[in-house]
Amino acid sequence: MAWGNIRIATFFSRFSAKPDHFSKFLYARNVQTGKEKHFKHVVDQMLASELSILGRPNEASRLFPSGASRMALDALPNKDSFIAVSAADYILKEAATRQVVMVNEAHHRPQTRLLTLALLPKMRAIGYTHFAAEAVDAGDAALATRGYPIEKTGFYIGEPIYGEIIREALRLGYVVVPYEPASEAGTTAQDRETGQAAHLSERVFKSNPNAKLFVHAGYAHIDKSPGQLPDDARPMALEFNRLTGIVPLSVDQTTLEYGSATDTTSAYHHLLGEFAVTSPTVLVSRATQKAWSFRTTYHDVTVLLPTPSDDLRPRWLDLEGKRQAVAVGPSACLQRLPCLIEARYAAEAVDAVPADQFVVLSADELETPLYLAPGKYRIRLRGNDGNTVSSRNLEVAPRPRAAESGQSSENNVPRHGVTEPA
Repeated sequence: MAWGNIRIATFFSRFSAKPDHFSKFLYARNVQTGKEKHFKHVVDQMLASELSILGRPNEASRLFPSGASRMALDALPNKDSFIAVSAADYILKEAATRQVVMVNEAHHRPQTRLLTLALLPKMRAIGYTHFAAEAVDAGDAALATRGYPIEKTGFYIGEPIYGEIIREALRLGYVVVPYEPASEAGTTAQDRETGQAAHLSERVFKSNPNAKLFVHAGYAHIDKSPGQLPDDARPMALEFNRLTGIVPLSVDQTTLEYGSATDTTSAYHHLLGEFAVTSPTVLVSRATQKAWSFRTTYHDVTVLLPTPSDDLRPRWLDLEGKRQAVAVGPSACLQRLPCLIEARYAAEAVDAVPADQFVVLSADELETPLYLAPGKYRIRLRGNDGNTVSSRNLEVAPRPRAAESGQSSENNVPRHGVTEPA
């Protein structure tokens, strides 16, 4: 085995052995990669995942930019031939005539989870019965009865927006389906794709042939054709079609990424200049009423996401006003940086996925807010040794309406917008 591969194997062994995301982050950020580009690529990818999970999604995207964005600009949609519409509205209309809808995500970009979160109640209302998430671990057998995710529910589900997706799916009455096959020595890329498809077929349609399934997957698993996976593996969506005869709607969010927005020749940059994109958007042909796809070989629909704000914590974290920015003021962290601020729902267990969290790296970040809906929480601060620095209860009150308070609440981050039970 080459020296670089030994270093990668050692890194993953030590990374996986860490007990939680905070300790994984602390380990990964201190790994010295030197000039080994492939090793750095691997470490950066895992560090980006941890940054996104610990509340720093913009930094995660800068560290690990991804997504193809090249296309002849004269081949891209323009306002004369296309209109920009809500991605959720378009997908919902298409879903009404389908049995299966598959939406993908970039694992280190929580912004690619907003569309699924918005679609869950809409899809349920038109008869969708099952929600399958690649990240859910089948070992969490108590998930449905408990009603919320915990640390062992799945690696990526430790990110708060993903946690909200699982909570919402359970609250709405979906059957939440894990479908990732076990990884064993010698497992190939094709074994994984076929295993995922087989689990969806068996766990959903074997006993429920009329079920309607909403799938949230990563990257190329939802592709309609081979070409983007190792060893030219046939993607899960294609294998699913082979096993069931059902043709899923394939919705891509990972091909055009905002990490390329600084490149003025990129398709993403061009399209955002052509169309006003302020929320997940699809471009619909005026002539055919069908959505545009950047790569029709692989996907039925391409979703454009707006460029996030430059804030340390992007404003989309307010979930369209459902949550508000609350400055917790963790002064106890000052001598123990990096420090993790966690907010868990008061009614959930200590190992529940946080409602929100943020890792503080420097003193000037101490007033950085969490984003929380009105309700009761437990706040915990953890120092750089992983131990609890302090904990307290917190209640977030509903935000006063601007008309009632006599002032605009825009950009208002309440320092004391909470009540603290004794």
